[in-house]
Amino acid sequence: MCGENNITISSELYSEPFTAYVYPILQDMHPRKGHRGKSITITGVAFINCSIVAEFGVAALRSNCKYIDSTRIVCPIPEYKEKDLGKIRKVAVRVAMDGQHFIEGYPPLLFKYIKDNDIDINISFVLSLVLLICAIVVVIFFTTKICITVYCFKKPPENYEAIDLEIITKSDDT
Repeated sequence: MCGENNITISSELYSEPFTAYVYPILQDMHPRKGHRGKSITITGVAFINCSIVAEFGVAALRSNCKYIDSTRIVCPIPEYKEKDLGKIRKVAVRVAMDGQHFIEGYPPLLFKYIKDNDIDINISFVLSLVLLICAIVVVIFFTTKICITVYCFKKPPENYEAIDLEIITKSDDT
């Protein structure tokens, strides 16, 4: 039956076989932010190839997912509508293997909607960029100082005048 993973177990300890149901577990999602037209990959355990649907916060934001294997599904990001979510753009993502019975990750898989024209600046990216610029400035400063120092010692200034020194040696004749 679609939507169920089951295992039938027979054993000498039990007179009749019994069925254990295995429910999918959502473990991770990547990327955790984006906008319509892109997709997310959800990883987990015990996914089945059925009518997989992802829900982004509310029922109005659903998408049909593609089964990759028992540990991965890919879901398109549905269009964000302010009337559906208001100003809230961070939502929990839930998945239904049968299109009806939704499960959540623990902890919840949170997705942040970014509007198409928004620029989402990551603080670690900004810090990395600042450190890179500082490193370049330091390298340029020290390289320039070394070059100037070498230049000063190897080439005399233009107003330098050579002085001829006459070396007089004392001989035994004089």
